[in-house]
Amino acid sequence: MIQHDACSYHGSSGGPLLDLQDQVLGVNSYPGLQGYDVPGLTLAIPSNIIQKTVPKLISQHSYEHPWLGVDVTDLTPSNSSVVNHYGAVVQYVDPDGPAAKTGMEGLEPNMSSIGDPFIIHDILTAINGLPIKNSNDFYNYINQ
Repeated sequence: MIQHDACSYHGSSGGPLLDLQDQVLGVNSYPGLQGYDVPGLTLAIPSNIIQKTVPKLISQHSYEHPWLGVDVTDLTPSNSSVVNHYGAVVQYVDPDGPAAKTGMEGLEPNMSSIGDPFIIHDILTAINGLPIKNSNDFYNYINQ
């Protein structure tokens, strides 16, 4: 998803998010979830995902999105003192997802006042031999 600060309201989703050269970056999606508005938060579905998904929706009437059951974040000084390392930190693992079946674990708060604020259990550094340097690499690979 692309987060931007263009004004959004119920009924404005589905319109294009354009750059200064009028190139389509994505399709605006209304951020209100189950009746809750998030002021200042507007999301757009990236155009590369739209271009991949829509033809399958038209031809097959459905689209099965890849899902591992994890949420990842970047390895940063705010969540770890590990330096000169790269990867996507597994932040959350859905207990019913495929990643949980492999034994992956998400971040855990470090209750000790010493050391890093979180205990990191898993860092994804490659998928099928392709380096994963950060969360964007992870999500780009999953959304291919």
